[in-house]
Amino acid sequence: MLSTRLRGSAWGVGVSLLLAGCDPKIMAFDVQPGRVCGGDTVHITWKVRGTPRVLTERLVVDSVNVIRYTLVVESNGKKEMRSRDVMTFTPGVPRVLAANTGMLGPDSLVARDSTRLSAWHSLVQVGEVGSDSGRALRVTHEGKEGLVGPGRQASPVWRGLPIAGVWEIRSGLKPREVPGSGKRAPPQQLFLRVGLMCAGKGGLAGPAATPAMLGSAGRGELTVRP
Repeated sequence: MLSTRLRGSAWGVGVSLLLAGCDPKIMAFDVQPGRVCGGDTVHITWKVRGTPRVLTERLVVDSVNVIRYTLVVESNGKKEMRSRDVMTFTPGVPRVLAANTGMLGPDSLVARDSTRLSAWHSLVQVGEVGSDSGRALRVTHEGKEGLVGPGRQASPVWRGLPIAGVWEIRSGLKPREVPGSGKRAPPQQLFLRVGLMCAGKGGLAGPAATPAMLGSAGRGELTVRP
């Protein structure tokens, strides 16, 4: 009797594991780049167990146009989903670039920020750049150097350059700023106001939601135009 019970228990575990193996599963899902101009392409990759399909939806999140790509995988009457957002930009609308500061000698600040090419489409370019810190800034990007601020007037020095890459921002200390002195300490960040352009495009048309795109089971990839 004991032997029969053990065989039945082992068989039950085996069936349970077999059924679980048929459930849908998303091992990997990615959409690159994460920031584009309208009409650019994005590359979608996935690795799944089950039958996949990709849905797109247009949203506005924090005043930014977003295309949400949702991977839906179905198997054995069950469903698993995962989403990735791609931000689309309107030419001329500035974005704020913030960089953490450090001391450069006894009387100057320096801040550096690196924007990754994988995060920004190569067609997203720099328009005019201004200071958003209320102080004069010396800016270096892609081998070009210029002055912006302290007012709101922007500079075209970097127009047409890719936004991806290293930005260096320098500023002298103001008369009442003293490093490490609490309320009189210099700012911990410097801010640039960077206008964006889309290369070869006069404007950005917001992409509409599209029907589901059928994928293939297992590992796959897809290049689409938002």
